[in-house]
Amino acid sequence: MNGDLPFRVVFFAAWIIFIDYFLCREYTTRESSERFSIVRHMEQATRREGRARIIARAILAPFWLLGFVLYAAYPNWMTTFTIPLPEWFRWIMLAVSIVTVPFMMWGYHTLGKAWTPPKLLLRKEHVLVRNGPYRYVRHPIYTAALTFMITLALATANWLILLPMIAGSVLIYAQVGREEAILIDRFGNEYREYMNQTPRIIPKFRNLAKTKEPKAS
Repeated sequence: MNGDLPFRVVFFAAWIIFIDYFLCREYTTRESSERFSIVRHMEQATRREGRARIIARAILAPFWLLGFVLYAAYPNWMTTFTIPLPEWFRWIMLAVSIVTVPFMMWGYHTLGKAWTPPKLLLRKEHVLVRNGPYRYVRHPIYTAALTFMITLALATANWLILLPMIAGSVLIYAQVGREEAILIDRFGNEYREYMNQTPRIIPKFRNLAKTKEPKAS
């Protein structure tokens, strides 16, 4: 398992950077005057969320944490769940996961103050952002997060990491539909037009070279 050490080091380093950036971004974006409103909206959103989805998250979290702990502390035991993936493929997955971090940062930077944590109602002064990475996909931050999770899990070549990560990705993707319902309520036909013109998560690569930078609406 010594040959797996570089993958484990990059795995945990990448997760630390990813989570640290997300938490710092969330904290700095929240204005102190909005803290009470944010908490209140999160509580309301949680009540609206289906019980099945909440239970699924509660069940998934221990398995996710268990995989991380075992991968860090008991790597030899983890060989029981090894996926026979070639080393070159695992390095490619690592490289892809690392590239997604600046892509996520690009998405946050493009949104600026228009970004709010998930499940929150939009501020009245929000505008629909369609420039930067948002001209390629409607949810570039989710694109980056999902790609990061799956590719980094594949780099570990371990079922105990990959399966909970896939399940977590499904739950995260389900969040996209709920947020789009809020965006439709807020922007109406403007957002529906955006939906018709721009993919949700996966960009149409054949059109990337033809895409021109639109003005932010």
